[in-house]
Amino acid sequence: MPSILSKFPPLNLPPFHYRLKKGQNGVFIFDIIRKKYVFLTPEEWTRQHVIHYFTQYCGFSPSLLAVEKKIAQNIPLRADIIVYNKNCHPTILVECKSSLTILKQKRHLPQMLRYNACLNVKQLIVTNGIKFMYYTF
Repeated sequence: MPSILSKFPPLNLPPFHYRLKKGQNGVFIFDIIRKKYVFLTPEEWTRQHVIHYFTQYCGFSPSLLAVEKKIAQNIPLRADIIVYNKNCHPTILVECKSSLTILKQKRHLPQMLRYNACLNVKQLIVTNGIKFMYYTF
């Protein structure tokens, strides 16, 4: 199955041990936060790299991360990754994009600010796995 990953360019994040499985509809990757296999898309590939970076290199417990978390009641907003502190307050919000997506502040920052209006975190990150845009408040 590694040949399936050949369509994904290398990311600027450390490699990690991943688990893949083939299903009727395509390839799935195991998400250690959601504790299930999820459909592998280019965005999901980026998201899984970021999750493993936070847990393996930054020392965050997987219990302090939320993935695809609904953040608004009236508006269907889902945050890719939210990192919480030990007091269960959200501190980092990460938006993951496909490595083929060109990151643009004018396009991606408004999306992050809409999400942050609900969360009020101090750090925002938008990444396609190759480039990173960081914002602190």
